[in-house]
Amino acid sequence: MNLPKFKTELERQLWLAIQAEGISHRQLCRLSGVDQGLLSNWKHGRCGLSTRVVDALAQTLGLVLARKTDLTQRPAKRRTTQAGGKSRGKSVQ
Repeated sequence: MNLPKFKTELERQLWLAIQAEGISHRQLCRLSGVDQGLLSNWKHGRCGLSTRVVDALAQTLGLVLARKTDLTQRPAKRRTTQAGGKSRGKSVQ
């Protein structure tokens, strides 16, 4: 299988998930409400997908957006405060 050229890693992962599901593009479009021509144009690199279209496809396929790293490995951000306890809205690590 030749992978199309994708502009983002998210597009590549979405494409792989569609292929792994084994669902036809026609059926995926019918179930998700996405225009079949739009999906075809995306597959051939002629256009990108809006977040709404990505969301519709992801929901239909049962996909979720997740971090690559475990959240417990990331340092917590702390907010700095001015005198009087008012936050300046800046975070430090």
